[in-house]
Amino acid sequence: LEALGFLKMDFLGLKNLSVIDLAVRWIAKNHGVSIDLDMLPLDDPGVFKLLGEGKCSGVFQFEGDGVTDVIRRLKPEKFEDLIAVNALYRPGPLGSGMVDDFINRRHGKVETTYAFPELEPILSETYGVIVYQEQVQKIASVIGGYSLGGADLLRRAMGKKKPEEMAKQKAVFLAGAKDLGFNLDKAADLFELMAYFAGYGFNKSHSTAYALIAYQTAFLKTHYPHEFMAALLSYEVSNPDQFSLYLQRCKEFGVPVFPPNINTSDIAFTPTQEGILFGLEGIKNVGSAALENIVAIRKEGAFTSLLNFCTRVDLRTANKRVIESLITAGAFDSLPGNRAQKMHDLETILRKAHAAQESAKTGQMTLFGLMQEETASAQAEEEHIYTVLPEWPARERLDKEKISIGVYLSDHPLNEYRALASALKVGAIADPALDGKNTQTTILGLVLNSKVIMTKKMERMAFVEFEDFSGKAELIIFPKTFAQCEHAFASGTTTFIVTGELDRTNPELAKIRAETVTPASSFLETPDMVSKITITLPEPVTEDNCLAVNHALKPGNTEILLQYPDGDKFFAVKLTQKMALSVEGLNELSRRGITFQLETKSSKSSENRNFKWKQKNNFQP
Repeated sequence: LEALGFLKMDFLGLKNLSVIDLAVRWIAKNHGVSIDLDMLPLDDPGVFKLLGEGKCSGVFQFEGDGVTDVIRRLKPEKFEDLIAVNALYRPGPLGSGMVDDFINRRHGKVETTYAFPELEPILSETYGVIVYQEQVQKIASVIGGYSLGGADLLRRAMGKKKPEEMAKQKAVFLAGAKDLGFNLDKAADLFELMAYFAGYGFNKSHSTAYALIAYQTAFLKTHYPHEFMAALLSYEVSNPDQFSLYLQRCKEFGVPVFPPNINTSDIAFTPTQEGILFGLEGIKNVGSAALENIVAIRKEGAFTSLLNFCTRVDLRTANKRVIESLITAGAFDSLPGNRAQKMHDLETILRKAHAAQESAKTGQMTLFGLMQEETASAQAEEEHIYTVLPEWPARERLDKEKISIGVYLSDHPLNEYRALASALKVGAIADPALDGKNTQTTILGLVLNSKVIMTKKMERMAFVEFEDFSGKAELIIFPKTFAQCEHAFASGTTTFIVTGELDRTNPELAKIRAETVTPASSFLETPDMVSKITITLPEPVTEDNCLAVNHALKPGNTEILLQYPDGDKFFAVKLTQKMALSVEGLNELSRRGITFQLETKSSKSSENRNFKWKQKNNFQP
């Protein structure tokens, strides 16, 4: 097209622009602030602090693990730094070491020097590194005496790397440099440097436009996180993986997401002063027709019970499957009955609702028809008496909730073990302080998926997708360790305490080479795991607290040390009998303000360091 004289133009439609637009409209509604995106200050310190801390989820161009790592290491302080990251974060610059060189110069670890003083105005914003195609053109003009049109031809020639054309251009460049009085040896070196960087050079105007959108999204996230994250969730609701990630990031960013509520939730996610109200569109298996009908009917009055709901809505769109998803997602939790009761009695409730709706449609205005219609109406308004059933166990309730909305929202399975995690001082998979390091640690987490393989020695080992409160890792369980925990995997256990080496050298995928893998529920009672438990009673010592400790203990294999204050003195008593604590006992002590500390027996397995295998070692879900 270009050779024929046509102008080729690319028009790029970005979902991010729609997210920005929705967030801006919500900000105007909730705060009375009209955001003019063209007038945003480009030096907002809060924005650069957010980016420097790696809180980049939802920020255009900067939310992948790799580029987030670059941003975190760079610690940008000006808009030009964002332009440069956009240009540099590509395979060529990353592979050539340009990115590391740029970061090191930015922080003064490597001195920035210029072959000629005339290069400083051209390269100072990129710390002496040739990043942009425009810089190549400007150097050719200032040092080689090229016209701007000629410099553009040089840029194209360097990009194509044709030897004969490059030789010709080098002669022109050196001739121009000689005419302008520059040292020819330095000019020749500069030309080779330009030719090298031109292969990686990026168009600055392109990078600037992208950096501006990135800055706008970061600005909105920094100053209006509720509105921005609600807009993100609304536009990613049909993308399960990204949607679940943003829900998790809301929690990490301190933006509460409140569970869906059939009487207060809108179809879309709604930002409020307190947080974000879960949108009904985020519940799986609930179509738009059903949602529109539910919201329209609700305008006539709030739903008072599940039977009231089923009687009023169109059961052709809000069918049994839709209602089941609403129940397991917690949308009916504000109405009478627990989730187990609602699910168990749903068939009966639907029969009553269908009968009431049919009676209302077919009722005749006769004496008997009127009586029949009034009787059906009265029956529909009667409160349904639920079958007496306990609520589902916490883990079952949460697992069903996650199936319906993609995440654990009302609670998290690991919360049951927070006291144990605190006593063990467990690490975090996504701890930024561990980036680039191999660290011996203990992690409490959930098994999401697992893959068992056979080694060359015909031994079984496993690759596991493992998640804690902070993030995910690939858990590698070698044969000897897997033999000790395989029965727990086979029985359906999903919550484990893992000790081993956490490898964060690859920012794209954290790995844990397991040395011990123990079910969290039985960790305290497992022989050779906990060597001593120190329990400290708060002041004043009460009989109730002493009885609570006594109740929490049971015969076991662990040494127990009890500490307690008495006036200005502190006493420690070692129990003569070895005992153990249960997770429930630990939680009860924690609720009473009784503190404890666990000492574990270290595992010295070296199997993970010596083991070799041919199979691909990355987990594939």
